[in-house]
Amino acid sequence: MDPLAPRVAQRFAGEVVKLVPKPHGPQIEINGKHYVLSTDSGPLMGDLAEKQEPSEGGARIISPPEHANKWRYLWAYNTDEQVLAMWRVSDGDEKVWENAKHAGSQIIRLDKKGQLNRVKAQEFHAIVAWMRKKTQEVLEALKESVEANKDDAEKALDVLVREYFDKHVKHHIEKGLADVARGAHPFGFKPYDPKAEHVSIDRQASVYVISQILKKEMAEPKVEAWLRQHKFDMNAVHNQALEWAIGDVRDAAFEKYLPPR
Repeated sequence: MDPLAPRVAQRFAGEVVKLVPKPHGPQIEINGKHYVLSTDSGPLMGDLAEKQEPSEGGARIISPPEHANKWRYLWAYNTDEQVLAMWRVSDGDEKVWENAKHAGSQIIRLDKKGQLNRVKAQEFHAIVAWMRKKTQEVLEALKESVEANKDDAEKALDVLVREYFDKHVKHHIEKGLADVARGAHPFGFKPYDPKAEHVSIDRQASVYVISQILKKEMAEPKVEAWLRQHKFDMNAVHNQALEWAIGDVRDAAFEKYLPPR
């Protein structure tokens, strides 16, 4: 072959345009725009539209019923910021959030099936906001349902656990976060996203601080001892009621104190 041939071809070749399959399948409308849904659950259970055969001696695969809706997910590829994300559309729950540079095979697979939404940063963040709002709405509905079905003892337990948090835990969290805001590096903290590509360092440090304080100060035995001191009858509630009450307080603490992503 003439050694000049590749150079000549490169010089005069037209730009190669990557052909992306036209999205197909059900769509969801978000802020007036339509996005294709997907049957691909990614690392969760693979593609729900494909029959999964268990390998010999491997784990048993639990497949959804044949009649179940398999178009459960929305995949969005933020081409500006190189982020690939996926949510379950029924409740807005975020299932995947990763650097697109490390998700090439997943992007190709979704592209081939026409189940990937390629969007710019502004549109991507609008989807994120919509999904978070959806998640909040679902959680609020669940909380209302749970609260409506609680008996007097369970309601009293919730009040006491929140009181314990306010008196014995809250000030530790506020001091720890104030230290982070002043630039202090929490002991033992290592950012899981050191370049802050997706989550700010302040938020990562805040997650660490809140988690460590709750783990220490709201340990179940410690809270239970306080409840007994206040004459609360632990036999009057389900044996997991305290765990649930602590979980509710933990969730509320993260929601209240975490800075933006």
